Amino acid sequence: MQNAAATPNPNPSASRTRSRRGEGERLRDEVLDAAEALLSEVGSEDGVSMRAVAQRVGVSAAALYLHFPDKFSLMDAVCHRGFEHFASTIDAAAGSAADPLDALRRMGRAYIEFGLENPEKYKILMLQGDPERYASLPPDEMPGMDAFAMLVRRVGDAMDVGAARVADPFLVSVGVWTALHGIVTAMIVMESFPWPPVDQVIDQVVESQLRGLADGPGGPRRTKKVANRG
Repeated sequence: MQNAAATPNPNPSASRTRSRRGEGERLRDEVLDAAEALLSEVGSEDGVSMRAVAQRVGVSAAALYLHFPDKFSLMDAVCHRGFEHFASTIDAAAGSAADPLDALRRMGRAYIEFGLENPEKYKILMLQGDPERYASLPPDEMPGMDAFAMLVRRVGDAMDVGAARVADPFLVSVGVWTALHGIVTAMIVMESFPWPPVDQVIDQVVESQLRGLADGPGGPRRTKKVANRG
């Protein structure tokens, strides 16, 4: 079967007109859109080539290289743009929260909903990257770290006001993130599983994480009423 990444523009005669001055940013966005679409179609970065992206957009490969010197820089740009959208989504969800714990609740829901509503984009961000490409990068330069830093900050806020057990916010955030990532991934790749209604799954995962934050060692203690035995 022919690799989908090498499929030429389905309408090559409708070649793209030369961008006018100041339209370079629009071309860049079109290139990123095309690369993201190809990634979704073929399922891995290995199946995407600069030539295929250029054909999809309707420009020459030379025009592509004016914006991205190689495929790795293009793939990085796709990931960074996707994570910016993801981070703005979960940050906006937490912005209207009444308190730090509610902010975490809203972030958790927004995280899961984003993944389930954008499964192909989620795969690109979380499941299709080349780990070797990021092995030498410092943590703060890895795609997605801005979004994770938001979670760490929100967890720290909950600890500061006594709404969550006092611990290492980074370590706790790793636990929260892996739980959210795990359910999104499972629901995307195991569609045939008899999942309960999505809202129920989201509530179960998010609320269990919040209980874990509050009830762990050193966390807030609930006062138990003792019956009068007199």
